[in-house]
Amino acid sequence: MTSVQELRLAIHGGVHGAATLQQIQKASGRRGLRKLIAEAEDENDQSTLVHVALRAQFQLLNDARVPAHTLQERYGKHQETMTALAPAANLTRWCPLVDAVHYRLSSATRVLLAASSAATLRQCLTEADAYGQTVLHAAAGAKASGVARRVLRGGGDDVVKYALRQIDVRVPASLRVGDLHDAVGHADLELLLSVGRRRGELNSSWLDVRDRRGRTALHVACRAGRAGAAAALLAAGANHSEVEAEWGGSCGHTAAARGHTAVLDAWRAAGGDDEALDGFGRSVRGLLQQEC
Repeated sequence: MTSVQELRLAIHGGVHGAATLQQIQKASGRRGLRKLIAEAEDENDQSTLVHVALRAQFQLLNDARVPAHTLQERYGKHQETMTALAPAANLTRWCPLVDAVHYRLSSATRVLLAASSAATLRQCLTEADAYGQTVLHAAAGAKASGVARRVLRGGGDDVVKYALRQIDVRVPASLRVGDLHDAVGHADLELLLSVGRRRGELNSSWLDVRDRRGRTALHVACRAGRAGAAAALLAAGANHSEVEAEWGGSCGHTAAARGHTAVLDAWRAAGGDDEALDGFGRSVRGLLQQEC
């Protein structure tokens, strides 16, 4: 009989994860599999086996020592494990969907969304973490993931390109770190917004929810220079005139002050006014001129 520790090791390793889950279900039935998965939860670490699987995928993409063919083979096994694990796991427990989005693991995000019930999705789409941030904040703020930067420190182009594709980063013509920020896609955010629309969550109370620093998901996207994310949020109905609580600046003020011109264009297209003033009496136009 497989022990909890053996199951955790199989899930983390990925290679034998799916086969181990299938063996347990064959021997103990679906109820026995669910029971063992529940027993593997770590209260201290606030993690389930799904969280373990997500971290393992992220760590694998981080490992620049792994050659391209090995990376693809092992990552494929991790995906098989996640596909087998998600339907039998409790996906409301510390909402692993947030981790999948934070790590920018696009395939895992899709698997979790497909395996989630309506009640699970409602909880995980709206649940706030210790910082008051929802999954929208996580999706809006992700730039070039840490995995991309680390992979660039070693390994051949094939490894880099494969790793970037797994975190929904369009492979830039140049593989310089600075180019990654502009190449980051927003497929994960679009997917969440689409699910939110189907589940009836797509309203101002969800789109414009503020974290503990008084920032909405749109503010987070604008700070990060995520033009695609900002445009997606605005198109979904995020309020372009919402201001950050700490200094009274809108997305437009932040974009202007930081020189994020593509973000500023998206904000203007949604109705943003260059003459709007922040809490210190500065206009968007004035901040942009200072930046230039």
